[in-house]
Amino acid sequence: MKEGLNRYPSASSLMLCGGEILSQAGDMVKGLEHFRNVSQLPAYRALPLPYVSAARVYQQLGQLHKAHVHLSRAIQLDDTLAMTLVDLSQLHRQEKQLDKAVQTIDQAMRCAKQVSEIRDVLSTKYLARLQQTLAEKYHLDMSVLNNNTNANQ
Repeated sequence: MKEGLNRYPSASSLMLCGGEILSQAGDMVKGLEHFRNVSQLPAYRALPLPYVSAARVYQQLGQLHKAHVHLSRAIQLDDTLAMTLVDLSQLHRQEKQLDKAVQTIDQAMRCAKQVSEIRDVLSTKYLARLQQTLAEKYHLDMSVLNNNTNANQ
């Protein structure tokens, strides 16, 4: 990879792949730099992939606002990519915005075109619904507990 980037420094697909490798290896800053550089290239300026990749890194870093910004940009460029909507739904789940997560995953299901996308959408939807159900149950249990505590006082 390094040799390829040295030989072809403006090869956008190598830069994008390099960003993925660097970020997965733990060098998030360099990975983000690669994604930023790729997004500036004419061939990638109108494509969502560098933004989606950067959003995933920001989400891992806990910088949810930056993840939102990058996913929003990716969706502006192409709002029919199921994977982008799956990532946005996962971000909503992480922020405990469960209704938004379910709505976004429903939108992703309408956009899914391949079996792998459908699988990802369904598993994310299942997790969002499960989290939503548990949150509702926990809230209900807490209110029952609070009512019993108030009655005993």
